Amino acid sequence: PASARSIHSMRRGRRFCSTAATSRLVSKIGRPTSALSTERSLDFLRAKGLDAEDLLLVSTLVKTNAGVESIDVSGNGFGAGGAASLVAIVRSSPQLSKLDASQNNLRASAALLAEAAASHGSLRSLAMSANAIGASACTAIGEALAAAAGGSGLAELNLSHNAFGRAGGGLAAVPGLSSLRLASCAVGAAGTTELASSRRPVEQPLATSTTRPRHVHDTSPRRQPWLRAAPCAGSTCTSATAVRTARRRWLRRSPLEWLSSRSTCPTTTSATSRASAPPA
Repeated sequence: PASARSIHSMRRGRRFCSTAATSRLVSKIGRPTSALSTERSLDFLRAKGLDAEDLLLVSTLVKTNAGVESIDVSGNGFGAGGAASLVAIVRSSPQLSKLDASQNNLRASAALLAEAAASHGSLRSLAMSANAIGASACTAIGEALAAAAGGSGLAELNLSHNAFGRAGGGLAAVPGLSSLRLASCAVGAAGTTELASSRRPVEQPLATSTTRPRHVHDTSPRRQPWLRAAPCAGSTCTSATAVRTARRRWLRRSPLEWLSSRSTCPTTTSATSRASAPPA
């Protein structure tokens, strides 16, 4: 009987702790826990400071949500203790394509999240800015993403505001990245040179030869006769301000100036000469 009473009290205590943890999580995220099992986009940005225990409960609830595509847990500061729960969330979400874990003080445990992202296959965007990631952790992140079999599938990586220094240059070895953000990381000239030498240039949209740049103006007297009074007339160096000034003066000319311009216009002169020319 004594042992039965102790077992009953232990179960009751466990049930009370679970209920208390759930109530605390609901008060922080401002919505029922059932939403974590159904919504495709989970935003905990405005949560009132999720800690490692809260994140453990979140990972348990999100495991039943196979359709979640985007998760934002930035700005909670749960530390390295929540990294394992975050890794469990990534591995249990096959359709997850975007994860923002910025400002959570992950430190060296950010490499564990990078390993989970490398083996995920569907994750396209990973943000871990402002997580106090050091040089060794940055190197581990680059190695984990670069060693993924067949490529990690990751296209966007944001590690801004992590002072890992020159080690950021090693991230150039990560294949398939189209966007790499390293703002305020103290990469330095050596790291920048390594990035520039290792990364292939971004392809620019093809420029069609039929499109005239906006700063180049048609200087034909037939199309814009006022350009003859503008500086650099007859060339492509006429500025937009000079063109507008010349056009304003052209439109405000007097009748006498209008007749004078008609007599000196190349198109008018050529037409008059053709009309007065004797027949062949």
